[in-house]
Amino acid sequence: MPTTLIPGEDDQTAVMALIGYVCIQWAVLETTFLHLIGAIELMLPEEAYIVFAGLDCRQRISKSLVLSRHHKFPNRLTNRIEQLRKDMDKADIFELRNTVVHGAHAASEQPHSTKIMMARYSGPKRFQDFSITDLRDIGENVARFALEAQLIFEDYGKTSRVKESTQHLAREFKAGNLGLWVKIKQHFRSRA
Repeated sequence: MPTTLIPGEDDQTAVMALIGYVCIQWAVLETTFLHLIGAIELMLPEEAYIVFAGLDCRQRISKSLVLSRHHKFPNRLTNRIEQLRKDMDKADIFELRNTVVHGAHAASEQPHSTKIMMARYSGPKRFQDFSITDLRDIGENVARFALEAQLIFEDYGKTSRVKESTQHLAREFKAGNLGLWVKIKQHFRSRA
């Protein structure tokens, strides 16, 4: 049975909405890891954006894992980051997301489906049919991975490293960096 988003909507509308769902969930996933990297490195979000925003999602996860090991995170956190990366690889979510988001979509002969062409692939992978249900499942998997990333970030907030971060920001304030004080207030307000 096909997935419908809104009764009476056509398949093309459902396909476009589900691509949007994948994109939004992916943005949450990538941004969460960007914030985790910044927090680990005792950076304000604006600084982390400048330094690490050029990394793609896979690189952000790897960077988080390397930094968590370097800073001797509790094993439970490092293991969760590593397991998340393994789960994402096992689900082939990086390739599926890229195909859905970057592929050229066309009408499919299959009902309730879209045909996606990826020029960089050869053979049967170049043209693939994705049903509306497939697209929904990809979006839900990305959402599940994004939620786990957020939970990891929240658990990081319970570690002793957060105290170090607060002390670092206080030292900068005492040094007379008033611009930083404004950023500190924004940083803590955004976490509330």
